[in-house]
Amino acid sequence: MTANISKIENKNGFVVVTVVMTSESGFDVRELHLPFDEWDKGRYTPPCPISKEELEDLFVKEECYLAYEAGVRILAYGDNSSADLRRKLRLKKYSAYAAEKAVELLKAKGYIDDFTLLNDKVIYYANEKLHGRRRIIAELTAKGFTRREVERALERCEGAIDFSRNRARLIEQRFGRSKERSAEEIVKIKAFLYRNGY
Repeated sequence: MTANISKIENKNGFVVVTVVMTSESGFDVRELHLPFDEWDKGRYTPPCPISKEELEDLFVKEECYLAYEAGVRILAYGDNSSADLRRKLRLKKYSAYAAEKAVELLKAKGYIDDFTLLNDKVIYYANEKLHGRRRIIAELTAKGFTRREVERALERCEGAIDFSRNRARLIEQRFGRSKERSAEEIVKIKAFLYRNGY
């Protein structure tokens, strides 16, 4: 296979490189979208040949750029942890390398802040959803945070959470207020609290 760059165009915020690849079975034309900072402006003057290795390098750079753009769109719909975003990019068929590079760049630009996000999630699950510690750990590890990260966040947020008060609110919401409860109701309350992480 031989490859030639036939055209290079500057678009809004990126470079479009048109590559013509020729093989025994015919030819294929592909437009590669690359960010300005990944493009070596003086390296190619079309029309010009490009080696297989250089072409592979451009494919990788394009995939990383497109993964970054997809990451920005995903984040526009809501906060995501690094792990969550990585997983979503992989579901969109980006390679592990491109997903990782996209997440690194989004973190560097301040679009992803796992530390703040985790603290906010811990407080939300405790004070709004009224989950206990075990359920908070289960929910957040399912979202890609490690158990140790969640435990540290619970320690950091200790002053903003009153688990005893939240447990009482949860019981009241589910079973109402009552000074006297039957043994059967107490068993139900204990099972309910256990399911909610208390």
